[in-house]
Amino acid sequence: MAVATRLVGVVGLLVIAAMMTVGLGDFGGLVQRLFIALLFGAPVVLACLQRTVAATGAPVGRSR
Repeated sequence: MAVATRLVGVVGLLVIAAMMTVGLGDFGGLVQRLFIALLFGAPVVLACLQRTVAATGAPVGRSR
């Protein structure tokens, strides 16, 4: 889960840097919505995946 969290952090940093430096033109609103969904949705998804793995002892998508 640490790799996925780091990846989300790096993508977030890149999006913020792009919005501050070059701007996103006509796609600014769309990028902002996707950025917010990623920023707040990723922890929820990762927590659910971690709980599923902990409960079953198997990776998600595989039965015991």
